[in-house]
Amino acid sequence: MIAAGRSLPTERVALISTATPLIGFISATLVLNERVNTATLLGGAVMLLALVWGAAPGRRTLP
Repeated sequence: MIAAGRSLPTERVALISTATPLIGFISATLVLNERVNTATLLGGAVMLLALVWGAAPGRRTLP
């Protein structure tokens, strides 16, 4: 990730960093058979929506 961070724009690196907990959650669920509860699913959905919204083309960023 550090090597990719040097060649990617800051906005993309931030989005990838935000996706890390989602990847961990999916891995723990599939590999370790962790239990999934409603609050965890809701939080994951909010994070996923934020990632999609942040990556949308034409979206304005703060100066």
